[in-house]
Amino acid sequence: LMSSALALSTKRVGWVALAVGIGVALWRIRPQRQRALLVLGTVAITLMTWTAIDAFATVGRPLSGAGRFSQLTSGSAKARVQTFTALGRAWGERPIVGWGPGNTWSAHLSAAKPSELRLGERGVGDAHNIIVESAVTTGAVGLAAFLALVGLTIRRMRHGPRSIGWAVGAVAGLGVSHLLQP
Repeated sequence: LMSSALALSTKRVGWVALAVGIGVALWRIRPQRQRALLVLGTVAITLMTWTAIDAFATVGRPLSGAGRFSQLTSGSAKARVQTFTALGRAWGERPIVGWGPGNTWSAHLSAAKPSELRLGERGVGDAHNIIVESAVTTGAVGLAAFLALVGLTIRRMRHGPRSIGWAVGAVAGLGVSHLLQP
């Protein structure tokens, strides 16, 4: 079910987050080989099925995010690199306390070059990366607090029982998602 939802979202990040989440969960739980292969096979077959349907169906919109992996040097992927560059300059203008929550667009407008503004097209409501977003909006103070919470969470989850492996995998998947999406 989760594989279908991620495939239908047509987002690359869903596929990457799913792979990382399952990988971490299986590493943490260390199930028998047969069970691990069952989980991986089910996910792979589901994603391949949606990708095949997408290749042949004509519904007017993509049904799978697989095709987006070939677009890593254009569109939103290219815009993110330029956005991160501009937001890095914006952070340099207000490094201690940042621009304030919800002010990523203001920070981007202040620091972006004209070419970066054109590439951004629809505006930059957020950085599409939780670490960059935290740095720009809350500065070094907020970023340090955020990273301390992340570190504490990772430490607690690493030392928890193996039975929480699926929860650890879910957190890893969400972490990847927030590094690549809002």
